Amino acid sequence: MKLLLVAVLVSVAAVSSADTKPLPDTQAARELSENAMKRVADGDVAGAFDVLKPYWSLPEHEVSQLVVQSIQQRSALQSRYGEPVGYEYIAWDAVGDSLVRFTYIEKFSNHPLVWQFYFYKPRDAWQVNSVSWSDQIKLLFH
Repeated sequence: MKLLLVAVLVSVAAVSSADTKPLPDTQAARELSENAMKRVADGDVAGAFDVLKPYWSLPEHEVSQLVVQSIQQRSALQSRYGEPVGYEYIAWDAVGDSLVRFTYIEKFSNHPLVWQFYFYKPRDAWQVNSVSWSDQIKLLFH
């Protein structure tokens, strides 16, 4: 049986972007995703999402739900994927001038997880748009 783990949330338009801290450029977005991945690799999934929250126009309760689901799913995969051994930055992609994605793998002794951080620039600043993680490593090969 193939185990598929995906946790994806997209920003909700009804939330005011005035409540969201801006990221001035893609370098700041990259640094934010890197900070989140450091926490993920240390086993602190909640801390990773806490780092992202100020830059994400997603309601607090939806981020909290994502954290709970991620922690539950990750605990179920520990025995299958082995011990955590770190993470690795893979790539960034841009679509036009308003969307970027930073891709990482979270490394375990038996299998990696793919993490993707999406950022959107509606006007002059970047914000977190969505975050996903999956065990589908085929996504990395085009």
